[in-house]
Amino acid sequence: MKPNNGMKRFKVLSEAITKMRWPPLTPNREFLEKARFVDIKVHNVKQPVGPWPKDLQLKSISAMVLLNCETAFESYEMALFTRVLGMDATKAQGICDGALEVVRNKNNHIHSYL
Repeated sequence: MKPNNGMKRFKVLSEAITKMRWPPLTPNREFLEKARFVDIKVHNVKQPVGPWPKDLQLKSISAMVLLNCETAFESYEMALFTRVLGMDATKAQGICDGALEVVRNKNNHIHSYL
């Protein structure tokens, strides 16, 4: 990734989460074990982000993920960047817009794993 890549926002996002003293994301397995569930099976799957997959099922999934990104980046991150980190709203908006530009680009093959 280039230094100005919009997905680098995750570094700023993790800084805000650390500052708020939120625990790191815990896999659901731990929650289920604490609730005394047994015989838990975990399946990790690819979740493509953006309109690039050739496989029709993954393309459909990625279209829904992209649709979520259209509002999620701004709605979640603007609050963290401005309220928690005290960032200027214009700079925070630029980071959110940059991330959205990256996921809209078919040349960026981004996966998240669930």
